[in-house]
Amino acid sequence: MADATPTIDVSAKPPTRFRRLRIAVSVFFGVVIVVFATLWVRSYRGEDVICVPTLGRYFRLNSVPGRIYFSLQYVGRKFWSNHSWKGNGSAAVELRHAISDRYEMFGFALREKNGTSYVHVPHWFLVSAAAAAAISPWLRWKYSLRTLLVAITLVAVVLGLAVWAGR
Repeated sequence: MADATPTIDVSAKPPTRFRRLRIAVSVFFGVVIVVFATLWVRSYRGEDVICVPTLGRYFRLNSVPGRIYFSLQYVGRKFWSNHSWKGNGSAAVELRHAISDRYEMFGFALREKNGTSYVHVPHWFLVSAAAAAAISPWLRWKYSLRTLLVAITLVAVVLGLAVWAGR
């Protein structure tokens, strides 16, 4: 008599249900990587500024040497501007030192000036985060409870070291 239990074909390929969505997400974040990398290179030659109006204030994004900073503030109606550095780029380096803050760690900083708060994020972090987002749809997200506990422990250790280094 034949056995009625179904068999599982282990050699079958994974389903391609969301393949086009994965490709679209990867292409989108690939373009984001190129934009951030271009801003990174341009930041050592000049300052790029983008202002977008939001509810009576302006969201402002500045690309300065080695970092991008975001702010909400009251500014003029200029939506895009570029300030070029003349010479060997020493003015760009001077600007970076002028905006650096004592609360800076690994290029990240929070700063307040004239009632406007700024969040500084290094270009390398934005490029790395976009690369991780481009790769993540292609990773398999199957893991055990042990893996989850190890990952949470590593995150806790890194956060603890960050707090300790900040003191």
